[in-house]
Amino acid sequence: MERNIKDQVWKYPLVLATEQQIIDLPKGAEIVHFGWQEQPMLWARVSTDHNETEPRKFFIVGTGQSFPGGNAHRHGPEKWIRLAFI
Repeated sequence: MERNIKDQVWKYPLVLATEQQIIDLPKGAEIVHFGWQEQPMLWARVSTDHNETEPRKFFIVGTGQSFPGGNAHRHGPEKWIRLAFI
């Protein structure tokens, strides 16, 4: 992805007790980090060029737990990613 001066990093809170979450992210957002800041957080690189959003599915899975569904990262119409939490 080519760098754009209008790109910014935004963070989004995740809910630990929820198996699946859907978060509306700006269209084309790139997940850059998952971490803990008093709660699980997701950081995404977003472009401020447009206001369109798209729903993204996220799963938080504990160590030793099975991921729901197939691949760990899906890059299709659903665009979802699973995040492992230790």
